[in-house]
Formats: sequence, structure tokens, C-alpha cells
Amino acid sequence: MFFLPLSEQAQEEFDQLKEKIQSLNPTEQEQDNWSYIWGLSKYTPKKYYNYTYSSIEAHPIFKWIWACQCEKKIKLFSWFMVNDRLHTKDILCRKNLLYDNGDYNCILCGHGILENVLHLFVDCQFSKRCWARMDIVWPINGSLEERIAALKSNDDRSFAMELILIGAWSLWLHRNNCIFRQNISSLQQWWASFLAILKIQTYRQKEDTKEKNLSLDS
Repeated sequence: MFFLPLSEQAQEEFDQLKEKIQSLNPTEQEQDNWSYIWGLSKYTPKKYYNYTYSSIEAHPIFKWIWACQCEKKIKLFSWFMVNDRLHTKDILCRKNLLYDNGDYNCILCGHGILENVLHLFVDCQFSKRCWARMDIVWPINGSLEERIAALKSNDDRSFAMELILIGAWSLWLHRNNCIFRQNISSLQQWWASFLAILKIQTYRQKEDTKEKNLSLDS
């Protein structure tokens, strides 16, 4: 039914819904009678989401993503990255999709390690060298959200969130070029691409942030 693998919570909710539907035993003679738990006779998406998600507190990283001074495509990419919804090779493997004769390993480092979000952007030796060019060292433990939050809180630069997202975006583009254009992973090529993307983003940023970002090129 679902193309993307369900999370444990989503699978549990799906099973509960299936059990409730099977317990209804509807007949063809009965007519549907719609009623809503929030007490109104009219359905609206806003009422549904307010009722369902009002008690859920999202991780602050999502507010940081949407508030950062980057292009929308980078924000959307970052949302997919944090939610583990990028088409990394482990996702393709979980979907039983063949990939280069079954090679699901990271193409950037070439160490024979399965490519997933954490490895690609954090643990990969090539990625670590890229982050080091920006004076960024990832924490060893924690989920991706926790590590990004730790980076942001420990980095005094006002544009730290922008650097993290643009750095991840440029790594994703470099990875895709290595796969689909048969490029060889190169720190020099990645750095040139990163600076080009960073320069484009500076047009959206405040003057003080723009000057600090452009100083990375020196």
C-alpha cells in the first residue's frame, strides 16, 4: 500500500486502524453517518490537524530549517534529510530496488559501508574532510536532529545553520554527480561547488551574515 517504508509508529497506527475497520462489520443497507470527535458536524483540515497534533511538540530543528536564509529547495531537501526520506542507497535497498548490481555502499569514501543518511552526511570520511573545511566537527553520538542541534548550539557563528544545510546540500549534489555522471569524489571539486552555492545564498542574507559567509572563500 505504501511505497516508502513505514516507521514503527506509523505501522502501529496503521494496524490499529485496520483492526477498527474490521470490527465495524458494515452492511450494504446501512448508510454512513459522519461525526467528528471534536464536536462539529463539518470537517475541516485545520480542525483535524489541531485535534491530532496539538499535543505534539516538534523538534526545534524544523523551525530552524524553515527560518534559515536559504533557498526553498535547500530547506525542503533538509526536511527530507532530517526525516530520513532522501533516496539514499539504504532506502532503495529497503524498497528492494536494484542498484548498480546490488552495490549499496557509499560512493564518496569507497570503504564498503552501506550508504544511509547518517553515514553520508556525518560519518563518511570524505564528508568529514568537507565539514572540516568549514570548521565543523560532528558529535559522535545521537540522532541527526540531536547532532545538528548540538552543532548549532556550540557554534558561535550566526550563520551556522545555513552552513550546515548548504554543506549537506552540496554533499548531496556531489554524491549525485559521482553516481550519475561518473565523477570521482574530490574535495577540491566539492569545495568549489559549495562556495558557488554559498555565494548564491548570500543574496538572500543580511549584510553582516553575507560578509561572514563570503569570508570562507578567502
